This record gives sequence, C-alpha cells and structure tokens, in this order.
Amino acid sequence: MCLNAGITSQPLEFSGFDAERRLQFWLAPDDLSDAELKVIEPGEFLWWNGPVAGFSQPLWLLRDGSQLAGNIGSLNPTEAELESRYWQPFTVSRQWLQAILVFLPANHQQRDRWLERLQEPVTQDRVWTRDGNYIDGVVMDMDQRGTLTIEVDSRSYRIEADRLMAIAFAGSPRSDRSTDWEISLRDGCRLQADTWQVSDQELQVTLGAEVYTLAPRNRNLLPSMPREVCGLRIRRMQPEFLSELTPLNYRHEPLVGAELPLQTNRSVAGGRFTHGNTLFEHGLGMTSKSSVVFRLDENFRALHFGLAIDESSGNHGSVVCRVLTLDANRQWREAWVSDEIRGGQAPVFQTVSLVGATAVALTVDYGDKADVLDRANWLMPTLVR
Repeated sequence: MCLNAGITSQPLEFSGFDAERRLQFWLAPDDLSDAELKVIEPGEFLWWNGPVAGFSQPLWLLRDGSQLAGNIGSLNPTEAELESRYWQPFTVSRQWLQAILVFLPANHQQRDRWLERLQEPVTQDRVWTRDGNYIDGVVMDMDQRGTLTIEVDSRSYRIEADRLMAIAFAGSPRSDRSTDWEISLRDGCRLQADTWQVSDQELQVTLGAEVYTLAPRNRNLLPSMPREVCGLRIRRMQPEFLSELTPLNYRHEPLVGAELPLQTNRSVAGGRFTHGNTLFEHGLGMTSKSSVVFRLDENFRALHFGLAIDESSGNHGSVVCRVLTLDANRQWREAWVSDEIRGGQAPVFQTVSLVGATAVALTVDYGDKADVLDRANWLMPTLVR
C-alpha cells in the first residue's frame, strides 16, 4: 500500500529512483510480466507500508532514532562490529550507539517495553541480565564467545552470553537533528537517513555524519537491494492522522461486560498494530458496538485507512464498519460501509472522500457472530488535504 497525493491502495514493490530522484514502484509485483511502473514525485509522497513487526536478530538503537539488526561481532571502547545474517559486517562508533537489545523476548509487548526502556538516557553504561538485574559501570569489551566485560570502580565483571539481556551506553539521544527519510528493511533495520542511494548491489545511507554501506553477504539470497526495502516515509512530509485528533464523542455499547475505552495507537488488547509482519504505528482500536466522532476543518479532501481484526483475536471476530460524514447542513451521510471483516484476514485499505465534511464518524458494529473478540483496528487513518 502506498499513500501519496494520488492515493494508491494497490500492492506495490519498491523499484528505486529514476534519474530525477523520483520514487519508482512496481504495481502488481507478483507478476512482473503485467507489472506497471508507477513514478511518484517526492513532494507528493507521504508513506508506503511500514517497518517489520517481527525480529530474529538483536536490535541496535542509534542516537538518531535509527535501528539496526544483527549480532555483536566485536565490541571495544571505541566501536562495535555488527554481524548480520544478511549484510556484510560493518562497524558502528560507540559514540553513535545508544543501546543493544541482545536477547529478544518472544512476546511483542515485552519486547516493546524493553525498546522503550532502552530509549531512556543513562549516565553510565548499564548491562541487564535475563533475571532482571542490572549493573552500572563502563563496558570494556566482548570476546569471541560473547562474554561481556564491564568495569565497576576499577573492578572487572564478566557476564556470559547466555545471561546477557541488553546493554545501554552512557549518553543522550540526538533529539536536535531532523532527517529527511525513514527507510525500513525486511531484516528489521529502520534507518533515519539524511541521504541514501540504492542499486541492485548495495544500499548506501548517511546516518548523522557516518556513511554506511549495506551489501548482501550472499547475492543468491538477496539478488536485488530495492526489494529489501519494505517501508518508506519522507519525514518532512508530516502526515496528519485521525488518531492524533481529540475525539468529539466516543461511545461503546457492550453486548456484555464493562464499557471499553477508545484505544489510540494501540489495539483493544493493548498491543501495537501488527498485521502480516508489518507494524502500523498510528491507528485506533475499537470493539463492537462502538462509535467515535471527530470534528474536521473543511480543507481535508479524503481519509485513507486500513481495517482489520487485531491478530490477538486469531480467527475469531467479525465486524461491519462504517464511515459517516457530516456536511455543512449538519446532515450525516454514510460515506462507506465495509463487507464483513473477519479475524485472520489481511487488512483492507480504503479511501473515503471528505470534501465538504465538517466531522467524520467511525463505527464498529457486530458481524454475524455477535461479539467474539471483535477487536477492530483502524490502521494509519491518514487525513489528506
């Protein structure tokens, strides 16, 4: 799914840039014989897809907000070497490295809590072990077996690899910088880039003052670098999301049990929005039977969103959703109604006109199975001017 000034909801695959640095995407990439190349001006582009939700390698957090994925090849007082299953090894300066989540919890919510914790600055290096304890000091090095050495008050302590949970390095995030691009890769990398270039053989990206080159370890496994890009966003083109507005009214009429609140950027179950291994960072979590109303200014021409039952519901859940708009004469009209949305289905993306609308309402009603884990996710509800 790609969102730009023209609003395209078809499956796309990133192809690269043309000679004028315009974005190129293949429509219907599963059958390249019938594929169409779509060209988008950077000034019209908002976002395409998003970062991956699942990870299989340790996560490295950089001070600009970037995220890398890979094992620790080596670590010393000045730099760390990242060894990825996919890319040739490269080094990262310790000054630019904020933290490493070495052991990944299987539970997504636990992993997210760890990532939030590692965003917090520390005045000394801090090492957590898997039993929940931590030690502050100066991280010195890591040997080839993965044993970490940390110095505390002139005494050295060694932490074996199978006990290591996470490492945070002393310093603060670089919040004074803004970057042009956010690039998500299929291996879990998420790059906040000033500039970047991609060819079939490699991806070159500038993070802060450092230039990194990502080249495949095995070209037979990764024959095309553009295909490894799974999400893009131009950060200076700030989309406006419906979930960022304050609701005018929200109502939940439960079939049984207590009323549930509207969830912003979280599902009704409390987790982040993940579907098909893609993370959607913005949205609204609602259950049946509920409705929410937002006041709008009259400059919006469309609302673009995805809709799905939360993955925590499994194959359960069935809802019918509607979008209603209020015109200048204070008349509500039904702008869109969904088919039955069921658990286990892929998200459905839709665009609804907001021309002349002064308010918009989203409703979630019962499907054919009443309320059985009816956890509806409105994904990336983007207001287009």
